[in-house]
Amino acid sequence: ASSSYTTVNKGAEVAGLVDGKAGQFALHADAFWRTTDNYDTPDGTQPNSWFHGWGGSLGGSYFLGDGKSHMGLAVTHYDSQYGVPSDTTYIDMHQTKVMSRNSFDLGTGLLKALTLDGSYGDYKHSEKNPDGSINSTFKNKEWNGRGELLFNALGPVRNTALGVEYINRKFQGLGEATDYLSPATNESIAGYLFSEIQLASRFQVEASGRVEQAHIP
Repeated sequence: ASSSYTTVNKGAEVAGLVDGKAGQFALHADAFWRTTDNYDTPDGTQPNSWFHGWGGSLGGSYFLGDGKSHMGLAVTHYDSQYGVPSDTTYIDMHQTKVMSRNSFDLGTGLLKALTLDGSYGDYKHSEKNPDGSINSTFKNKEWNGRGELLFNALGPVRNTALGVEYINRKFQGLGEATDYLSPATNESIAGYLFSEIQLASRFQVEASGRVEQAHIP
């Protein structure tokens, strides 16, 4: 746990983190809270430079019997409100992410391991006036998934990986933002291959290739 105080903006912050385990589970949690007033300068107080925010994360992994394979899931959240010093408006931001990390040991043959990762992010921020009315709002939602197959060394060929990745992103601007930003959707899928070839004790070649198909309506 930690805490701090700053005199330049009467800022206060507290944070805490804990890691632990229960049987085959590894667990993690952390959180913070921070607030400040407008900060002081040699020319006086800078208007609209305040900040209020908090965030936290909670996650865990389950390790299978061999100790080399695991499945994990985590959730993080972040909220903040802060002034824009060059203006009278302030930003009200919220973000939540869900992430999964998984790795499975495949033995000592040609196949080494399989990793499966995925994530989802939901982001939104609004530009607000001092009375709380909204000028513009920006939203972004994104899905991401990736699978990767790792291979053991085969002669001089080593560190080989074959994978596929999928991304879906949706962006939207509301209010005044609609004057110059239209809603946009980006969807792509890609496959890739990476490998190293040891040609001599001090000479190796790395090769990789990626094929991607994207769809932007």
